[in-house]
Amino acid sequence: MNLAGLDFDNIPAFSVPMRFFLAAPVFAFISALIIAFAGESLWLTRWHPATLALTHAMVLGIISMIMCGAILQLLPVLAGKSLPHVKLISTLTLVTMSLGTLSLITAFLASMFGHNQALFFAVAGVSFTVG
Repeated sequence: MNLAGLDFDNIPAFSVPMRFFLAAPVFAFISALIIAFAGESLWLTRWHPATLALTHAMVLGIISMIMCGAILQLLPVLAGKSLPHVKLISTLTLVTMSLGTLSLITAFLASMFGHNQALFFAVAGVSFTVG
């Protein structure tokens, strides 16, 4: 195995990727709650609001969080240069992605109960754009 091109001196602090890795199980728990409380109608159509909420909770809340944590850890090693203000960038990314994911989940679930979801979709859009 050739490790000559990698720079292990630029690895960010342990807390940088771990905050994303610890956020993923929270969204896994939210996904489990959606499955538990949505009923069997969750599985009848892919357009059911609970199905859409579950899909986005899993993809954005679990998979994307792990991907962001991994890329913030690997990019400095592979590129050979550390990111400036990596703790600030990772915190801002985590907060905006979490807020966007929670807002999107809430928007889909609000439509099940006939509530107005436009504000939640707007917050999700702005959060993901900033994040």
